[in-house]
Amino acid sequence: MTNKTVLKLFICILTAIFTSCNKSGYKKIDGKMYYYTWNYQSGDHKREVKDADLATFTVNKEHNEYASDKNHIYVWGNVIETDASTFKIIKSKGFYA
Repeated sequence: MTNKTVLKLFICILTAIFTSCNKSGYKKIDGKMYYYTWNYQSGDHKREVKDADLATFTVNKEHNEYASDKNHIYVWGNVIETDASTFKIIKSKGFYA
């Protein structure tokens, strides 16, 4: 094997490891929206996202812990009490204002 091949294989393995470890996020199951989390000590957890409007529900592509629908803004599956029309994620920080 050449050094380039070994390097490519190593990068693919690392990518697979790091992308498979993060199981958190929003998932639609049986007509309801859930927010999933996972940790090493207690495993999988899911929490229903109450009152989510599935027709308008979207997950932020850059920060998948944030989502919104026509009525609410969500972080980690919880409603944020905010004015949705002025909600903004501050780039590269993961914070909102």
